[in-house]
Amino acid sequence: MIYAGGNLGEVRIWDTDVERALDWICGTTGVRLTEQEWADRLPGVPWTPPCEEP
Repeated sequence: MIYAGGNLGEVRIWDTDVERALDWICGTTGVRLTEQEWADRLPGVPWTPPCEEP
């Protein structure tokens, strides 16, 4: 976890655990990248589905 405070008294927290981040992203977006979308956005990077199929 990374914690940061600002001059307005706010505190921001970032979770740096990759597995928890993937679980949260895959569980909340409801959108899965297709192999074509992956290729369009990440050219040259081998297709690796970021989320398991439901």
